Amino acid sequence: MEIFICVAVTLLVFYLLHRVGNNDGEKNNIVPESSEYIKREVGEQTQEECIELCMKVLRSMNCKVERDKEATNKLNFKYQGGHFSIFCDSKLIEIWFLFWYEIDLDDIDRLAKARRIINDLNLDSPMPCVSYAINDELQKMYIHSSVGTVFINEIPALDDLMGFYLGRFFETANKFTVRMAAEEK
Repeated sequence: MEIFICVAVTLLVFYLLHRVGNNDGEKNNIVPESSEYIKREVGEQTQEECIELCMKVLRSMNCKVERDKEATNKLNFKYQGGHFSIFCDSKLIEIWFLFWYEIDLDDIDRLAKARRIINDLNLDSPMPCVSYAINDELQKMYIHSSVGTVFINEIPALDDLMGFYLGRFFETANKFTVRMAAEEK
């Protein structure tokens, strides 16, 4: 009986110590020491910190990142041969995969097929969103895709998350290319 009481009291003491330790961490909004990136209090991230966090993550993925000279919140980089840009807010980023397909404006049939496929892709999976831009001067339609996401230090494995998004861009571009080839046969 005495052993049972000692074990119960010991477990109660450990439980109370564990609860007190967790409550102190929650009250002070302490970021765990295992966090790999910028150390700061939860909920506070400036645009500049978001840019630095993106740059650190992209560099860990062996990307050469450059800040845009005109748009202060824009980063440009290449990943697996594709041209990407990221627009940073304080906690949100928008990733763009740019100019991955082009069509001459003179080819009305291909333009119609491309627009239909873009609509289908966006209905099938809204992430990433596929869009196009028309350049009248060059007589080209360029296809791009984008995704917006929260990007804060508290998200674990940010490089894996970034890799996931970048991989999805290539999957979507490949689906588009395959469907265009099938439509043209």
